Parts: sequence; structure tokens; C-alpha cells
Amino acid sequence: MSNQQNNTGNFDLAFRPKSPQKRPYDPDVDLYKQDRENAQRIKTLKKHTKPKSTFTEDFWLNSAKLANANAEKAYLQKSIKLRELEAAGEDTNEWLNSPEASAYTESQKIFQIEEKICKQQAQSLLDIKKEPRGKSRRVFLALFTSSTKGLKIKETGEGKRDDNDRTKFRKDLLLRYNLEKPNTPKKNIIWDVILGDWIQASEATAAHLFAYSHGLDLMEEIFGENSQQDMFKACNGLMLYSPIERKMDAGFFIIVPDLEDNPTQAQVQQWNATEPKEFKIRILVDDTHPDLDCTIRTPNTTTWRDLNGKRLEFPKNCNYRPKARYLYYIYCNQILRRSFDETPRGQTLKKELNKVYWGTPGRYMAGAMLKALVEEIGGQGWECLIQGAIEHPKDISQSDPTLIQLELINAKKKANEQQGEDSESESDDD
Repeated sequence: MSNQQNNTGNFDLAFRPKSPQKRPYDPDVDLYKQDRENAQRIKTLKKHTKPKSTFTEDFWLNSAKLANANAEKAYLQKSIKLRELEAAGEDTNEWLNSPEASAYTESQKIFQIEEKICKQQAQSLLDIKKEPRGKSRRVFLALFTSSTKGLKIKETGEGKRDDNDRTKFRKDLLLRYNLEKPNTPKKNIIWDVILGDWIQASEATAAHLFAYSHGLDLMEEIFGENSQQDMFKACNGLMLYSPIERKMDAGFFIIVPDLEDNPTQAQVQQWNATEPKEFKIRILVDDTHPDLDCTIRTPNTTTWRDLNGKRLEFPKNCNYRPKARYLYYIYCNQILRRSFDETPRGQTLKKELNKVYWGTPGRYMAGAMLKALVEEIGGQGWECLIQGAIEHPKDISQSDPTLIQLELINAKKKANEQQGEDSESESDDD
């Protein structure tokens, strides 16, 4: 029997994962010393967290240890910051509500999730040589190895988009959504469907809903066969005022069907049967967020708060819309992302289940990934999100952590940016 496995077939890890979020704040502890020791631990673990000819259970166990150490790092650095503020006589409560503090909390939690996923991957290799998980497993490994927060093996990623693809994508968005202002020879004025106003073309971003940097294989795994052909089509994007695109990417808001919060079955059926389908904005941040009452773009007086519940305004002669599956993907990811920064976990999901922002069932995404997502959040009644599964819910037997790992990569990148740490960009997509 392996010394890493007990009689039940489960891992008896040589290391004992710490639970930094459960430890009380102790002013007598030398946090600086602990931080230095943990930094050395991370440095050592990185040397051992390298695959050999293949990804063995030892590799995944070391990856779990490294994730645990990184969670400890976030806890310690947040505690050090608090201690320094206290020593300076500053208001710690104000800092605890800041984006910087939230980034530390989020980093800690996402590394804890990654630790669990890595241990699951190790366990799966020891489950008496079961059949490999096929393409889904290969996609998972590609995500882990190519991420700048994983092994940083860049050659396995999709790489940067071809300039021709960028140009074609932008042109397709302008054409399909009929966004160019008539009678403007230079075609430098375009319509923003969220702002509901004309903007300079130079102010707009051709935003993917499912990013190219995630890869075509993953796109097929999540959305099913033949979805790869949508990567550079207008159905997988929107042309948005750049600050709005950045807010959407940060999870400030989501785009959902234009229905009441708890629609009746008749209303859902009517929306499903109607073409073109209409969508609206739902603000996800707390009602006290300082940006809510800021003007989005002058001279337009619309504030971010004004967007909540606002229908997307497509040109009157445009019947084209983005595919609901890609908006649903963003919706699910943002619920997961919000849960990273919550104590206790799952409050956002409970809020969503009470309001049912996305109340329309459909064949949007792979059910196993949706199931894993809801299991990770810890929400009860996950059937609400599973209504968006490609398969019938009864046919979903196992969970697939690929979607969670994808969002961990995105969340860690954003958390590092908030903390001001150096981080390489995985792609300039979106």
C-alpha cells in the first residue's frame, strides 16, 4: 500500500492542510516570521511541483500542498496589513471593506478550492486505474499547465489571436448588430446596446462572451459539438463601451433574460417562443458599492445604478442577438466568482435562487460542469442551475471540475491585480 493512501483508498496526506480562515487573530504571533517561512515553503514546493513524463498522483499532491501554502500566504499578508494599520492608528474596518482586502480573501478561498481539486485529481489516478476521462481530462490538464497561475507552460495554451480573426470578429459584430451610425462616411460612430447611446468607435471593445484564451477544445466540452465555429462570430460577443466591458469582466453586472425576477411558466414559455429574444442588466455588486452612483460616460448622465433592470437596446432594425448559452456561461461563472469572496459561502446563490434572475431552462452547457459548480458553491436546490444543462438532469451522474478550474484561473489573475502583484497576462483577449 502506498504511504500516501490508507486502507479505504483515500489519501492520508503527509502534510496537514492548515485552515487559516478559522484561526483567530493573535496580536502576539510573529506574522512576519511566519510569512518568511511560508514563502520558503512555497519556493520549495514549486521545485517539486513539476510533471515528469506524465501527471502522476505525486504531482497532484504536491500541487495541493502548493495551493495550501498560497492560501496561507494570502491569510498572512492580510493579517500583516491589518496589524500595520492598527499600529498606525488607522480605521481597519474601512480597509476590510476595500477591494484590496477582498482580493486577499478571494485569493485564500480560491487556493483552498484548488487544493481540493488537486487532491481529487490525485485520488482519481489511484482509483484502481479507471478509464481516463477522455477529452474532458485533457482539457482540465491543459488549463492547469498553460495557466500563468498553474505551471506557466505557455506552449500548451491557445496563444494570441490572429489579427485577421480580431478584424473579422469586430466587423461581424458591427454588421450583425447593425451598430454603425447611418450617414457617417468615416463609420466612426457606433451604437452601444447597454448604454443605449452613440459612442466613438475608438471607445468600443469587441468583447467575447466566451474568451478565445480558454481554447476551442474547452468551448466544445462546455457547449457541445459544433460550438467551436461560434468563437469569432457575433453570437459570441457584444460591442461595448470599454469601461462597461471591463465592469462586465469584473462581475459588476450580468446579462439575463428580460423577465421578472420570479417569472411564471407562461412568461418563460413566451420568452422562449419569442424572436428576437430580449435581455436586461442585473447589477451584482452590493447596493453600497461606491461606483454605483458614478456617471458612466459624459455627457450621458446614466449611472451604473441606472443599468439595473435596463433592457439591452439593440437598433430597431436589428433582429440578431447573442446566443443565450454564452450569456448563461457568464451568469454561472459570476455566481461562482461572487461566492469566492463570501462568508459564509453560498449567500449569492441563495439570493439568486430567491430571485431566479435567469428563469429560463435551456440546453446551454454541460450538465456535469454545472453540477460541480453548484456543489462547490455549497448551495441547496442546485436543480435551478441544472435547468441549463445540455443533457437531461437524470443523465448527469458525475461532476466535472473543469469549469471551476477555469474560473479559478481568472479569479486569481484578478485578485493579483487588486493586490498590485506582478502577473503575466495569459492573453490579450477581451
